[in-house]
Amino acid sequence: MKKVAIVGAGPSGMLAGIKIKESLGDKVNVVIYEKKDRVGKKILASGNGRCNLSNTDLDMSYYNNAFVNNIIKEINSTNLRCYFQELGLITMPDSSGRIYPITDMASTVLDILLRKIFELQIEVKTNTLVANINKENDKYILTTNNELHPFDIVILATGGKSSSYLGSNGEGYALAKELGAKITPLKPGLVGLKTTKDSIKGLNGIRQKVNLKLFNDKDECIFTENGEVQFKEDGISGIVVMNASRVIERTNEDYKLYLDLLPSLTKDDIQIFFDMHVELALAECLEGILPKMMAKLIMEKAKSFKKAINLIKNYPIEITGDYGFDRSQVTLGGVSLDCINRSLNLKNHKNVYICGELLDIDGKCGGYNLHFAFASGIYVAKRIIEGIKNA
Repeated sequence: MKKVAIVGAGPSGMLAGIKIKESLGDKVNVVIYEKKDRVGKKILASGNGRCNLSNTDLDMSYYNNAFVNNIIKEINSTNLRCYFQELGLITMPDSSGRIYPITDMASTVLDILLRKIFELQIEVKTNTLVANINKENDKYILTTNNELHPFDIVILATGGKSSSYLGSNGEGYALAKELGAKITPLKPGLVGLKTTKDSIKGLNGIRQKVNLKLFNDKDECIFTENGEVQFKEDGISGIVVMNASRVIERTNEDYKLYLDLLPSLTKDDIQIFFDMHVELALAECLEGILPKMMAKLIMEKAKSFKKAINLIKNYPIEITGDYGFDRSQVTLGGVSLDCINRSLNLKNHKNVYICGELLDIDGKCGGYNLHFAFASGIYVAKRIIEGIKNA
């Protein structure tokens, strides 16, 4: 009997454990270690409690590295939905292609996974931190609570540094590093951005549909996307901002961020509207097309109709930083893909596998990161199953 340790009871770890035990049964003993008092906290928090677990528009261009291609080709959104249906869960896409459980409740996903884990009699050890992993002969010795546990195969699925209050604080990187893996620089991704006060004066609480653009120091557009921006007291947030943050964190160039505050109107459309209301002052015209406090800010900065139009279509936001790991949805960086084989095992430890957010792989908002977590768990499980069956 082969002994498999899974470090981390998140989406990739749980699905890997289920798949391995489901396929190999009594030929394998699977133990899942979780340092928190309960499993799947990030699943419960994902998608604002709805669990956006995948997307119908699944393309490697939405990730930071083409390394994902084999994985998302083998386990695409249709495959993942079918597998969840086999587990007893129906999922449905919304009008934007984001896939959720039909109940619209993240707790349903976790309940289905836990039911299967219980049915398969997979041992889950909560409140158990894996402090060290050492190789002795052909075994990997896990140290937990000053106890030593030998295993044949280890899966590291601890997650990244983001949202540490939900479980992972980055300890998985130290375990991988102990085993010789290189860790690329870690940064918060899919995170809100802090701004100067002058950029967003009086806008706290406003939500506005915009087109967001980033330009590099050569004045080339390096990112553009439509979406809703949420203005805060000290910054901006929203899906479009979080997607932009992935580009900002990775660029080594100076950049400028602009918002088109009325993407549904052209400059000519706005000029025609102003011309129709020559009897109105600029402030009154602006209040007819923008939220009151936003109109006031444009008025203060523009002073003239022409400048107001230019500001509305190209409003500059000065970024001063981000809200950090604890308010980010994903970690940029991680275990370097140079250390990993296509099977997602370490090149220098064929029986140690890395999956999920611990890898230097991240995607944009919309279910892409959770899909990769689930898919990489299944992918690793299939490689382990093949290896044990062919041994």
